[in-house]
Amino acid sequence: MSQSVFPNLVTNDIESTISWYQQNLDAKPKMSVPSKTNPNKACFATITVANNDIMLQTIKNIEDKYPHLKGQVSIGQSVALNVQVIDAQAVFENLTDKSEVVIEPMDTFYQMREFTIKDPNGYMLTVASPLNR
Repeated sequence: MSQSVFPNLVTNDIESTISWYQQNLDAKPKMSVPSKTNPNKACFATITVANNDIMLQTIKNIEDKYPHLKGQVSIGQSVALNVQVIDAQAVFENLTDKSEVVIEPMDTFYQMREFTIKDPNGYMLTVASPLNR
């Protein structure tokens, strides 16, 4: 029986991706694995956002693990994450990087206040909170 499911996002720069998630969504680094070719850079890491784990992995690390994917892995495609927070408006106002806002904060018919941004790799994140909190 399954215990949990969490995404694995592809990136070229794990350190800057972790920094962005820390600054904008209060992410907590959980673990990282140094690259064999450059021990000062990670090839894999796990962070925790809103009590959920997100794995981060470089293209090279994925291609080394799955050679049949060489040249086929892309960054920022086919994944959209939804993050529920206590106050979406406050999170939006505290964003350190608003250059990739896809949808400004709005109230939805399903009683959520939400906005959508892109992380530094192009993955879309919809951040939402219930209207009647």
